[in-house]
Amino acid sequence: MLQHSHQLLGNVDAYGEERMTLVLPNYLSMLHRLACEQPGLIPQVLMVLQAVLKAIGSTKMDLSRRVLAFLVSMLLSGAVDLVMNMAMAWSTSADPSLVRHFIQLVLESVEPPYSAFFARSMLAIMHTGLLARMRPTHGTLLREFAVGCQAVAFLPPLSNKDLDLLEELAKY
Repeated sequence: MLQHSHQLLGNVDAYGEERMTLVLPNYLSMLHRLACEQPGLIPQVLMVLQAVLKAIGSTKMDLSRRVLAFLVSMLLSGAVDLVMNMAMAWSTSADPSLVRHFIQLVLESVEPPYSAFFARSMLAIMHTGLLARMRPTHGTLLREFAVGCQAVAFLPPLSNKDLDLLEELAKY
């Protein structure tokens, strides 16, 4: 089932058909159920989601946003390391507006205390998301994240680039 989903949903040509817009939500529901009932399959589910995001890109923003919301639900269910690793890999080649949307969804859904891995991963994603284009209404979320990171014991310490970003976030 996962292999079929990966082949079908990861095919960029499939999204030229309107049918896929109607079918994708059903596949996402099935994948969510599978991940909840079989946590050992979460890595494979994330591979399917990464293929979907790559295939859709920013051509069908509403579908991409649904997939990102699903990723955040997986993050909240405890698959933090797996989701953040996938998100970091995806964000390097993703449309910056989708990266910013992912950042927003995550920051709206989580609160301190943050693990060092989560905070460092969010900083890496934020570097790719062109934060200068974040809406002023997101300032509170960005400031709260920066404040929450102050309590994190980063080992090894954050790079100067990350420290500069946190300083910038605190000013939003």
